[in-house]
Amino acid sequence: GVIGILCFGTYLHIALVFSLLSFWGTWMIFLVFYEKFPHLKKYLSFTTLFIPSIIVWTTAIHKEPLCIFGLGLCFYSFNNVLKGKKIFRNIILFSSAALLLLNVKDYILYVFLIAACFWAFKTFIHNLRSPLIKSGVKWFINLTFLAAVIYLFVSDNNFVQDAFTSYLTKAENLQNVMVNVNRDYNSGSGYELPTNDFSTLGILQSFLLSLNVSLFRPYIWECNNPLMLLSFIEGFATTLFVIFLLFKAGVVKIFKSFQHPLLQFSLIFSLLMAALVGFISFNFGTLVRYKTPFEPFFYSMLVIMAFDKLPFVKKPGMENKLTGI
Repeated sequence: GVIGILCFGTYLHIALVFSLLSFWGTWMIFLVFYEKFPHLKKYLSFTTLFIPSIIVWTTAIHKEPLCIFGLGLCFYSFNNVLKGKKIFRNIILFSSAALLLLNVKDYILYVFLIAACFWAFKTFIHNLRSPLIKSGVKWFINLTFLAAVIYLFVSDNNFVQDAFTSYLTKAENLQNVMVNVNRDYNSGSGYELPTNDFSTLGILQSFLLSLNVSLFRPYIWECNNPLMLLSFIEGFATTLFVIFLLFKAGVVKIFKSFQHPLLQFSLIFSLLMAALVGFISFNFGTLVRYKTPFEPFFYSMLVIMAFDKLPFVKKPGMENKLTGI
């Protein structure tokens, strides 16, 4: 509405402003990655600014351009707060972006905050000078987190389980609606996931299947229109790059790379978002839009692990780059 007033209600002008906001968000994401890994700027430009699905689906008048802008601003300002750079100004920017996400797609903000807590924790641990205090704080927080996770899974009728079960029930109802719609309109772009098993094993299975849907599907035999074929090409390219990464870096080096705070944030945010949107979409046409927020982080993480040696090889004077501070 506000943009419409400034653009005199003209669709093309409004869409141009939305597209500009989307690019601004991806540019802020690029700046943070470039700050940590400047020697990979060419790779990072492709994984943040030139992802085909983001270029296509975060333009025009949709929710996605606003979400990308809000997410990019949250990411950029949060990084500045961790560095102690213009804290008050960046807190205002972060709050404004968080309010935008909260009113457009609140689940993106919630997933971001979960991943940001781990990022802040790694940064806080690094800034502690005493090795003894650093080790003690790390063990205390890790044990507290482990105890909380065990309690939430073992204890009956706690508020987290109740909320999670409620969301799963809503997801199951939504899936039934989407399946009926796809069947009635002969749409071949729908998919189904198990949603009626609330056990730990069932939740884990749904999590892995949702990841597979978001990252690697649709398969070639599931494509029945040109747009799905483009989604297949992107998913197939992701599959090939993951296989390439496993052979190039190796499992041990990949795990070591997650000691880097930014890579750890990217991993947590990408996996949680991928599982969430894969679980609630039930349609490949919808999924390709819903997964745009995590793609810059996921692909940038893959590129860094594949072509950067800083997380693996510690050299004199490189400590700050190694920790991402």
